[in-house]
Amino acid sequence: MSSDSNKAKKRDRGVKADGTAVSRMMKKQSMGVADLAAKARVSESTVKAARSGDTLDKSTFAELAEVLECSPSELQGDTSNVDTGEVPLIAGFVGREKLVQAVLGFEKESPSGVLFLEGEPGIGKSWLVQHLSGELNELGSYFISQTTGKNSIEGVVRGVTKQILSRLTSLTLTVPSTLTGLLASIPPNSLNGPTWLLLDAMDELEGSATFGQNPLALPPALPKYIFVLMSMRPGTPRGTFQNLQVLKIDTNAQENIADLKLFIEAQVGRPGILKWQEKNMLTAKDIVKRLLEKSNGNFMYARQVLDAIDRGELNLIDSTSLPKGLHGYYELQWNRMQGLLGGRVEALDRKVMLWLARQKRPMNILDLANMLTIEPITLGEIINVWQMFLRRSGEPACFSIYHQSFADFLMEKIAPGCSGLADEVLKSLGNSRP
Repeated sequence: MSSDSNKAKKRDRGVKADGTAVSRMMKKQSMGVADLAAKARVSESTVKAARSGDTLDKSTFAELAEVLECSPSELQGDTSNVDTGEVPLIAGFVGREKLVQAVLGFEKESPSGVLFLEGEPGIGKSWLVQHLSGELNELGSYFISQTTGKNSIEGVVRGVTKQILSRLTSLTLTVPSTLTGLLASIPPNSLNGPTWLLLDAMDELEGSATFGQNPLALPPALPKYIFVLMSMRPGTPRGTFQNLQVLKIDTNAQENIADLKLFIEAQVGRPGILKWQEKNMLTAKDIVKRLLEKSNGNFMYARQVLDAIDRGELNLIDSTSLPKGLHGYYELQWNRMQGLLGGRVEALDRKVMLWLARQKRPMNILDLANMLTIEPITLGEIINVWQMFLRRSGEPACFSIYHQSFADFLMEKIAPGCSGLADEVLKSLGNSRP
């Protein structure tokens, strides 16, 4: 199937806006309808529709959220009490043309099959999967996340099942306990051609090992027209499937460096970056070149460093002193936090951050304070200091480490040097589980 015909078959993925949340975010940014429309490159009627709680496509939420400096999910209404594991589309996707074409080629040449997308942490796997979610004829998608607690086998199966049932409303399907039974019950002629199930971050999946290397119990031979794409870190067990292909993103590959260059070039016009560029007497090409040299081909590194420059956090660092690689960036930020905290990271800060790094679900401040026997006011102050490294979600607000790669860094940085603290955190975790 050609790319054009494939795009024509994309399903309507509209979501209702939370009008109150949209209005609140606009007020927070002191932005009127015309201002938001101009900066988000949408019509004023679209902004008014968002404030009224109308249904919008997910790419529009991404555009609005980028300008309002919030996550797209914060602008969307609560549509279900079951977490489907879906993630809104991200604006500004660039590159990865060769990988996208490889996915479309696999679909064209096979009646069904499984595609594995492998790459190191921070290489941009999730971003690509989110982009494919908008490009492919999608049956469902689930973005597994250890840091937000969305990584149980049961949760993934439940979320994917809900998506499939909601998109195939004309069918009367049974709801078995495994995906094998559910997929087998879908008549091929109801799918309108090749249809994809997208599962991101399989390396973060936890739960029963009943199914060995195939924890979601996917059938070894998928039914006609059904394709599954799973992203993961290298070394993650893949399972055995009859029609299987592996796509690897090599950090040092020419295609990856070229895509990263496109990404950086699209970001260097941001106000804070232009200010830093002028201060260091650089051109845009200089910034692109130096970030490419320092990034080790890692998209997360480029994104984090560019965001930090734009926020003014790296004003005291010249372009030749930028950290090397993602681990180097985290080390720089750790040292920066020590400076902000008077030369050392206090024991309470370490305890909170180590606990969040080990925890498998977001926690609100009251529950977290109770678990760690810390005064809520003190905990709130710690959360405020470290907020740039945290993801906030829900009401009341819950917090988790913003990316698994930073959680891994914290485990490496904190736990070995304070075994007593690590034991205390593990004891707290044990007491927190039902």
